[in-house]
Amino acid sequence: MRKSLAEVLQKPERGVENPYWSFTVSYKLRILSYWIEKRVACGPTRVCELTREEVAYHFKVPAANLSQWMKEAGEGKFVAMKAGQR
Repeated sequence: MRKSLAEVLQKPERGVENPYWSFTVSYKLRILSYWIEKRVACGPTRVCELTREEVAYHFKVPAANLSQWMKEAGEGKFVAMKAGQR
């Protein structure tokens, strides 16, 4: 049986999407340690540090989050949060 024109033109309902992601403290620390410790060959004898954008692309997180997490790590926020999780 053929669908009516109204049924054909009607878009299917989409579920509610939450644009916000929540990351655990251990995941944030893992990403930050990767960013700090990882080095990449950028020539036959040179080694370069990763940029914020490269790390954000690798882990598929917003680059702005990395700067915020680095600031929070410097302030000792994650240490207090890890202690509270135990």
